Amino acid sequence: MTLEELIRIIVEAVERMIKLSKIKVAAYAFDHANASETLDAAEVVNGSAQLLSPSYDSYQKHDHADILFLDYIPIEYLPRLALCILDDSISQLISTMISEGKTVYVLKKAPEKSGNPPAAFNALLDTYYSILKSYGVIFLHLESISESPVSEIPVSEPCSFVGNVLSLKELQNYPIDSSITIGQSCVITTLALETAEKMNITIIRQP
Repeated sequence: MTLEELIRIIVEAVERMIKLSKIKVAAYAFDHANASETLDAAEVVNGSAQLLSPSYDSYQKHDHADILFLDYIPIEYLPRLALCILDDSISQLISTMISEGKTVYVLKKAPEKSGNPPAAFNALLDTYYSILKSYGVIFLHLESISESPVSEIPVSEPCSFVGNVLSLKELQNYPIDSSITIGQSCVITTLALETAEKMNITIIRQP
């Protein structure tokens, strides 16, 4: 490796770190018991995240985050968000994030309703999930890393990562000595970048 190549690599790494440090990440837990777990997931992006208070008031002046992590979306919120019925602060926050083209991650599926709901009820919930996914909300419990399992993709062919943030957790699903293509706006966490180098994984940013 020449000195020029080394300098270029260092400059690119510094630029990525600067870009990453400017990304504001927030976490909100509908269930307080999930607060720590949700915050931990949010901090994976760049090591820092703000845990929003249960009494969060989105109607006050607030510089919204670029990425929002939720522990789950309660069943009663699904139709409200899907149909843009914004009657409280948190639905206003989520809707604002969506309308501004920012990223909303949902870690878990909403707790099941007690009893044995009819199939039509579950089908309706699936419809609301689909609508929110079409808005850009990313349900991590429903998403897969790629269209096919990594183990079924030949190592010689680049794997595609379709998310907005490539973190260490996602990177560990890929084999060593492989290539990953990512989107132009995809963010790579520092840990993922360091691990990719150790695993000899080449990350290719699509034009």
